[in-house]
Amino acid sequence: MSRLSLRLRSAALLLAAAFAVHDGRYALAPDGAESASAHGYLALAAPLVAFALALAGGCFLAVLAVAGRAGPPAAAPAGRLWGPATGLLVLTFLGQEWAEGLLSAGRPDAPLAALTGGGWVALVLAPAAGLLVALVLRGADSALRRAAARPLLLRARPGPAPLLSRARPAAVRAVALLCGSVAGRAPPRAPV
Repeated sequence: MSRLSLRLRSAALLLAAAFAVHDGRYALAPDGAESASAHGYLALAAPLVAFALALAGGCFLAVLAVAGRAGPPAAAPAGRLWGPATGLLVLTFLGQEWAEGLLSAGRPDAPLAALTGGGWVALVLAPAAGLLVALVLRGADSALRRAAARPLLLRARPGPAPLLSRARPAAVRAVALLCGSVAGRAPPRAPV
């Protein structure tokens, strides 16, 4: 479960980072009206990216909840994750622009042609997004290691419920006293 969760987290974060690099490139260096027609599919991509992030976050929380039962995961330093993440983001941007050129305009530009006319901005955004991906993955590993080192938190504690012990009114304290283990005896049985 933990390895699958790590793969899902990595894929979702890289997908979101690739989306951010692509959108950031066109926000900082717009291409004109012709690029708007080639990027019409991105309106559908944003909800899919959000769904992937939500799914990965849910899986992470599920793994975090049972982290005390398994051993701590092996964590790679953020520096070793930054380079591959940046490389994948650059390759994803180049491949995406090349596919857009093939499908929308019908011109088979070389992938490196995507770096002309403001495309170089993606080369500046990709390392920043790659660093963010590496730091988030490293932070998730750190949280899992801390959770694995702690005992499970889902143990029953004797005494009144925590909600009742924090409340101050006398009626609530009386109910807590009668419901807790402090009560002298149980109420009498009802006649049959």
